[in-house]
Amino acid sequence: MRHATSADYEWLYANTDYMKSGQIDRAKEAIKWINKDDPVVEFGCGRGDLARHMRLQGYIWTARDYISPGVFKYIEFHTTVSIDVMEHLSEQEMERMLFYVLPCANKHVWAIANMSDIHTVNGEEVELHTIQKPWTWWAERIRRYWPGKITQETINCHRFLLVMER
Repeated sequence: MRHATSADYEWLYANTDYMKSGQIDRAKEAIKWINKDDPVVEFGCGRGDLARHMRLQGYIWTARDYISPGVFKYIEFHTTVSIDVMEHLSEQEMERMLFYVLPCANKHVWAIANMSDIHTVNGEEVELHTIQKPWTWWAERIRRYWPGKITQETINCHRFLLVMER
């Protein structure tokens, strides 16, 4: 079995129900940490379902499925949101995102899954979750770039929420 590539995700979006359900439900625990008046950028938004839902609720919400890390210095926002995204990156991509994203906002609300997520793509089994680590592993890496407070909240046995605040 191999790890997923961007071509695998494109195939999943086009040919399966991947990302067509559950994103809003999976975000419920994160939303309670977000102030309605603070500009938010969500990265890794997939089809943008959560962003549409949050805008209808009156939130100031910008969504990007992928943002080149260098772009973060040009975006103004108070809070970043990431729901089930970071575990899909390689460790190198994750470190690069932490380096660029964490200094750019006062608050970060990220839900992270720490279990396997295998899908069949063109007849081949592919692992979507490149990083399957406990929250303590994530906190160690985040501390390299984030001097503020880190709060951990368990969502269920396979997912946790990390909230970083200045």
